Amino acid sequence: MTKIRPNLFFLKKTSHMGDRDSGLEHLDLKMLITESKAVTFDPYSRTYPHLVSYFAHKETLGLDGFVQGTHMVYGWMPTILKFHYDRLNNNRDDVLLSLNLVKNGNYLDKKQIESIVRIVNNSVVGTSKLLHFIAPENYPIWDSKIYGYYNSTEPNYSKANNVRRYLDYAETLKCLSEQPEAKIIQNNVNKKLQDSESQYKDYKVTFMRAIDMTMFQSMKRRA
Repeated sequence: MTKIRPNLFFLKKTSHMGDRDSGLEHLDLKMLITESKAVTFDPYSRTYPHLVSYFAHKETLGLDGFVQGTHMVYGWMPTILKFHYDRLNNNRDDVLLSLNLVKNGNYLDKKQIESIVRIVNNSVVGTSKLLHFIAPENYPIWDSKIYGYYNSTEPNYSKANNVRRYLDYAETLKCLSEQPEAKIIQNNVNKKLQDSESQYKDYKVTFMRAIDMTMFQSMKRRA
């Protein structure tokens, strides 16, 4: 399948939202490198590869895979999932098409992501996790703690639950992934994880997961 170019919105900086302008200038790369060395092997780390494997072994995602996978993802979250099955009536084919585009390496636009959010608990956070497990190389995990780290502020779920802010963050990480610092952060995290547990000596995560672990655990230490 030919890869779809990211929607123009995905590449647009959204400075009108009340947060800081997005971009690499707002991330302290030296600090991220230092903090990536402090990542620890937590319960999420043990279950993570199993969720990635579930999606990786599916050639396509149908309705069963969508429903089952979303409930698996919500096992990672303190919130009980409300899967709005009734909202699939009018756009099921479009939503499943979007999920399979993600699986095949494509980027979704704001409207496509919003259509998934409306079904997945009205949650950008939950949807970001779903997209990440489907395509861990391309989509970052997003939650209130990541929002707080990215904007140098306190965690705020209501502000994090915004597709525009998620896309802004995703584009920043996409740009960062092309910088040499990204490989250093990823290597630091993988080494920490592999050294922490002998049975996980071959454990590896993508850059998107490495940056998530770095930011999330950093915010937990500051709390």
